[in-house]
Amino acid sequence: MSGTTATIATDTTATATSFDVLLPPCWRQLVTDWLREDAPSFDYGGFVVGTVPQVAVLYGKSRGVLAGRPFFDEVFRQVDCRVEWLLEEGAAVEPVCEVARVYGPACKLLLGERTALNILARCSGVASRARRLVQLKKEHGYEGIIAGTRKCTPGFRLVENEEEAEEAIQAGADIIMLDNFTAAEFKLAAKRLHDRHHTAQRAGEGRRFLIEASGGITEDNIAAYFSPDVDIISLGAMTQGVPHVDFSLKIQRKQ
Repeated sequence: MSGTTATIATDTTATATSFDVLLPPCWRQLVTDWLREDAPSFDYGGFVVGTVPQVAVLYGKSRGVLAGRPFFDEVFRQVDCRVEWLLEEGAAVEPVCEVARVYGPACKLLLGERTALNILARCSGVASRARRLVQLKKEHGYEGIIAGTRKCTPGFRLVENEEEAEEAIQAGADIIMLDNFTAAEFKLAAKRLHDRHHTAQRAGEGRRFLIEASGGITEDNIAAYFSPDVDIISLGAMTQGVPHVDFSLKIQRKQ
């Protein structure tokens, strides 16, 4: 395994723009804030281990999808360390495998360790669930969008019965969310709305809108909501209560 992973090792300076451009402008400041919150006011551990240059190996200890590399990189950049990756963003993590190596003074490795691992574990957990949901979508031939929940967007209406959905369409809503329907109720309501309004759209009449299912949808029951009449399925379970992918960072013993 080590021979295979070594061939795809990349220094972060070569791939820094790959995913950084997707992040909001303030993301580096967020990392600074997280470090400030997590770092001790008096670093006993750093004092003990000192400033001797060391190499720490990042291990993946549970199955999942690797995500959050830009954040991990930034944590260690801010504490004057360098990261060399052995796996790409989005790669499968199998226990136990080497994921990256981090180079820097022992005290700095220790300073960034907890913040970096927390971020990586969380991001990878969300990515792992998202990949499983996408796989379910493919297996069932569903062609719509699976999304995390959101509270309010322009042109968006949340409705809890078919009559309210009809009112929202007439009022010009772009997205109609059918909230807290059972799968059977949702499919029936979505089909009625689809048949009623999309026929008019094909004739050049009526407004275009998307139908979204939400409320009570989980990884276990999402397949029951798949339908050609639904454009979006959103679920809080995409990001809430997600098991973290387990990582550890171990300083390499010198031979």
